Amino acid sequence: MSDTRRKARELIDKFRPLVDSEIDGETCLVFSYEQQTLNAKKCALITVDAILLNIMSTIIYHPTSPMLPVNKQYWEQVKSHLI
Repeated sequence: MSDTRRKARELIDKFRPLVDSEIDGETCLVFSYEQQTLNAKKCALITVDAILLNIMSTIIYHPTSPMLPVNKQYWEQVKSHLI
């Protein structure tokens, strides 16, 4: 398993408990494992998009930084595993 695929899986696993179920007053929604995974992927995508936006903003102010393009490529690959 590639490092980027592992990172994508790690993000999903970290978000899954947060989207497990929802208690709203008298009703209780319990999501299936598949729905939990889908919700966790959505959260992970939001996180990765925020990271990529931050990298792009930083590139504007530090265009000669050699690591920023590498970081951008890494997170784009992570995102591709989430889509």
